Amino acid sequence: VKKGYFLSPNTEGSEQNEAQLALISVIPGVRAWIQSLLEVEMACGVTSYLDEDQVAILLEYAGLADLLPRDKRVSLSNGYNRDSQQILGVALRIERRPDHCVLFDSSPGASAAAHEVDMRSVAIIGSYPRYELLTADTTASSFEELTAMNIRRLFGERIYDQPMLEMVEKQPQVIRKTKTTFWDDE
Repeated sequence: VKKGYFLSPNTEGSEQNEAQLALISVIPGVRAWIQSLLEVEMACGVTSYLDEDQVAILLEYAGLADLLPRDKRVSLSNGYNRDSQQILGVALRIERRPDHCVLFDSSPGASAAAHEVDMRSVAIIGSYPRYELLTADTTASSFEELTAMNIRRLFGERIYDQPMLEMVEKQPQVIRKTKTTFWDDE
């Protein structure tokens, strides 16, 4: 579209064709949001069901290719079959434990996959309304609503299971003497 090529043979009214061909759109504030996360040293990655070269083209189009380098991307080319495998792949690439990661997506299935691997999820309202995104830990209508502190608060309410150092509590041992009586003793 930037070079003037159109998918349809009808090229009359190029402005109208550009509006019809807007198959993807960049959500306002995404670049600033990712930059703010990188500034506070939060690692970021991306996952997609598209091939690696298609992901590269889309990130270049969105202006995010410099913020999300190739080694932080998981795509169909990596061979992951399930949502949970893909997001675990991103956790490996950003070198973070899954329970210290947050998934940003706009579908209820992605939130369920994140919880499956003990990740937190933030749902961005878009193609699904808020009431369908109740599986997410929090929802937002735009990235302007979110701050790094909001994301850190997602982890504040977690209760981490601490391993017990000693399985049996040490209690004073009580020795009881048994009294035995025999039937022939009077």
